[in-house]
Amino acid sequence: MSNTDLAPLIGDIASDFINKSLRRPKVLIVDDVEANLYALQKTLAKLDCEIITAHSGADALSLTLRHEFSVILLDVQMPVMNGFETASYLRDNDETKSVPIIFVTAISKEQRHIAAGYGTGAVDYLLKPVDPDILISKVSVFMKLDQQRRELKQMLGVISEVSHKYHVLLDSASEGIIGVSDTGSISFANPAAQRLIGGSASLVGRPLMAFFADKDPNHDTPWKHSAFAESMLNQERMRTADGRLIGSNGSDFATEYSFSPFSACFGISGGVLIFQNITLRRQAEDALYRLARYDELTGLPNRTLFHDTLERVLAKGKRQEALIGVLFLDLDNFKEVNDSLGHAVGDQVLRDFADRLQGSMRSSDMAGRLAGDEFAIIIDDANTKEEIEGVAAKICALCTKPFTTGAETRQLSVSVGIAYYPHSGETVDTLLTAADHAMYRAKSKGKGIWSV
Repeated sequence: MSNTDLAPLIGDIASDFINKSLRRPKVLIVDDVEANLYALQKTLAKLDCEIITAHSGADALSLTLRHEFSVILLDVQMPVMNGFETASYLRDNDETKSVPIIFVTAISKEQRHIAAGYGTGAVDYLLKPVDPDILISKVSVFMKLDQQRRELKQMLGVISEVSHKYHVLLDSASEGIIGVSDTGSISFANPAAQRLIGGSASLVGRPLMAFFADKDPNHDTPWKHSAFAESMLNQERMRTADGRLIGSNGSDFATEYSFSPFSACFGISGGVLIFQNITLRRQAEDALYRLARYDELTGLPNRTLFHDTLERVLAKGKRQEALIGVLFLDLDNFKEVNDSLGHAVGDQVLRDFADRLQGSMRSSDMAGRLAGDEFAIIIDDANTKEEIEGVAAKICALCTKPFTTGAETRQLSVSVGIAYYPHSGETVDTLLTAADHAMYRAKSKGKGIWSV
């Protein structure tokens, strides 16, 4: 799966959040008397805030359109538009209705005036002359509340932005991404997962293990016995490079996947499965493997694979003290076919001979094409030398039937040399050399026969 790094994104958003939330709070003082404005400004100068003043209700409304205030200190008795009317306008505006308003006035202390102030949405009511300590205390409280409000608002913005980015990534990812509950049911699936294994039916609510082609059929409750449940229990991530999932068309496909359980600190149980279809990659890998290990013309193991296989067979034979036969084969007079009929006919003869060879061998034996018209056979787990010699005689008989290619028919023979492990040698090279020499002895005796 591609790994998109969200750290720079989150860092930028968080940095923006910090810069906005750390700005100095603003306090608006509204009073038509200059001396009152000066006195309140001087009292609040001890606070870390920006103080802005207005001489009328109209000025105050205009300023709230350009500034975001933490608290407004509003006089009641002002000409044209008094404090109660100004507060009512502020409350009717969506942008300013939540700004705390503290009335600061010398108006009558009668309860009806105080009630009128609270009725317009004020949060507090201070009567002149104002005690400086009380004023500073109340303004400080609302400044802190506003700071927390702005921090919360910005944090929600960060969460929303990050969530949006993650959803964009989930929706555009080519890998399947599945959320899994602690009971093994699917709680979330991105579009790629839905396309790869869900088809038209929603994956949400369905058991995850139903989509694994390699699950253990002997368990009635496979989830409880699965590696995923164990991963959640141990809080350890797991990864598999050779899994198989059942696709939306009902057939299974090769996949690699990782499963990460939710951290216990999240307070929820479950995990996330990320997978991808690696069928094309596996096919490419298999094709490269065959090119490197198999003969392209006949499909038989090539010299490299034959040598590696013989190494393993000899190692096992040494442990078990077994008798092993190595046969070296050469088609007699094959060069004449190539020279007279062309390489295309010669290639067809080699393919036909390889087919006959494979059809005559035991499942435990292996034939390979070493080069040109030279072949070799490993006879594993032979009981006697006579048994190995019987295989050689059977191979010589493969050529009694002519080779027909199109309108051309050619009668060929094969000479076979035999080497025995451990009598003729104990290594790949010594055994192949011994079998090769035996093959030339067979040719010198008249071809179409086997020799030791």
